[in-house]
Amino acid sequence: MQLLATTALIAVLIASGLCIICSKIALERLLQTEYERHRDDWRVDGRPHMEGFPHISRFSSDEAESAGAIKRWANRLLVKTPAWVAAEPICRRWLRAYRISFAVFVFLVAGSLFVTIFLL
Repeated sequence: MQLLATTALIAVLIASGLCIICSKIALERLLQTEYERHRDDWRVDGRPHMEGFPHISRFSSDEAESAGAIKRWANRLLVKTPAWVAAEPICRRWLRAYRISFAVFVFLVAGSLFVTIFLL
């Protein structure tokens, strides 16, 4: 029983990691699209940037403010679809991938807690 629970926990951790990678890729693509095609919206959102986008961070006036902007921006994308995303089919797919991977990640974390508490 314990071997099965341990194996399940390892599988959940691997799947969680894949969800994080998927959501990060989707966010990066959405951010890059907002920066390149919807610069005014990007400025209104607080000039969010992620690691790996030096051309974006170069334009951010305050590094700490911009780091907070990416968190607010990512959280807002979970519950609200910006107009520029709704207007572009590829952005809608990336947003859907972000939301699904985030929801699966939350489900997997809850599942791993269940396995840890009740089965180990």
